[in-house]
Order: sequence, then structure tokens, then C-alpha cells
Amino acid sequence: MDNKTDYQTAFDFMLEGDYEVVVFGVLKRLNVRPWHEHYRDLVQEGRLEFVDAYQKYPDQRDDEKQMLSYIYQSVKWRLLDKLRRSTRVSTPILRGGG
Repeated sequence: MDNKTDYQTAFDFMLEGDYEVVVFGVLKRLNVRPWHEHYRDLVQEGRLEFVDAYQKYPDQRDDEKQMLSYIYQSVKWRLLDKLRRSTRVSTPILRGGG
């Protein structure tokens, strides 16, 4: 199976099975709401991670519940990393004078 077919299969699984809710569930768990300035970007990142995670666990596809648990954690870690990076970059370092 070629790479394009793998990605298409993963996207089809996410969209046809209505498993895209995993991404939105992670965002809700991380307290990122639709009015967050990077919400749409994080949704896209979550979708991409969903597809990547789906491809990393081909042996778990028989046990859908277990596989979705892996995917949820993978999406959560990736989005958490993105949020940490954006916070670190946008937060100025305050230094005490003395």
C-alpha cells in the first residue's frame, strides 16, 4: 500500500466513522475553546496527528476502542506540545531588577 492510500484510509476512518470528535474532545479537555486565537490551527494539527497515530498502530485496528485510546493520547500530547510552544514564545520573560 502506498503512502497516499494510507493517508486516505486514515482520513476516511476519521471522517466516516465520525471519530473527528476525538480531536474536539482533546481540545475541550485542554480547555481550548472556539474563541481561542489558535483554535482552528489546533483543530488542523489534531486531525493531522489523528491520521499519523492511525498509521502508527496498524495492529490495534481490530480493537477499535484500544486504538482510539492510543489516538486520543497521541493527539493530546501533540496539541499540548503546540500550546506549550506558543505560550513559551508569546510570554515575555520578566527579570527582576537589582
